[in-house]
Amino acid sequence: MDSSRCPRYRGRIIHIGCGDQRLDGFVNLDARQTSATDLVHSCDDLSFLPTHSFATIYSHAFFEHLFIFQREPCLRSAHRALKEDGTLVFLGLPDFRAIARAYLDGEPGVTLPRFDLREVYRYTHGQPEHAPDWWLEQLHKSLFDQETVTALLKAAGFNDFCIFNYCFRQEPLPLNLGFIAYKAKPQVYIDEDYVAAFVTDYTQDVNPESITALTVESDESMPMLCYASASAM
Repeated sequence: MDSSRCPRYRGRIIHIGCGDQRLDGFVNLDARQTSATDLVHSCDDLSFLPTHSFATIYSHAFFEHLFIFQREPCLRSAHRALKEDGTLVFLGLPDFRAIARAYLDGEPGVTLPRFDLREVYRYTHGQPEHAPDWWLEQLHKSLFDQETVTALLKAAGFNDFCIFNYCFRQEPLPLNLGFIAYKAKPQVYIDEDYVAAFVTDYTQDVNPESITALTVESDESMPMLCYASASAM
């Protein structure tokens, strides 16, 4: 990697899968050259990043574009690149359980009057035909639920994390998952208010009032410094 392109590269925060969204103060990384990118490199394997270099690795609507076999290696490489007290923040994962429930219950749609199969397709497949020049990259190649995300994070070496459900602003249904994973045990009380404040530091796309904590996982072999009420899950 040419770190001369990012003179404040080491010890900073990185935005992977940035697409056309540039975040100030981040190293913006994408597989395609766009107006937003600082670095062009595949984002599915972050082993090219220096070890223990980043305080935060952030992505929004990226992880679902990976093939199933790429997901755990991606998280493992992120774990390696994080500082010892680093944080991994992934947003925008379609929650298949919530999507299926919205379809079966005939909920109001997000872009259509009813949440029909066309709405399901938007979330499960990502409408790749809208990006004909990079159809495969745009395609959602993974499905997620709470249990899948939990298993992936544990397999990648994260023992402390919070998985939450939310909706985008201007959307009526909480059909998305996000997670905050900590390389070291956080000395904070984790609940919906904490997650809402944390996430809005990164994006204004999330409706903070919609956030519901699904899972708060902490390594029981260490003193409990991170806690959330089971009633919130």
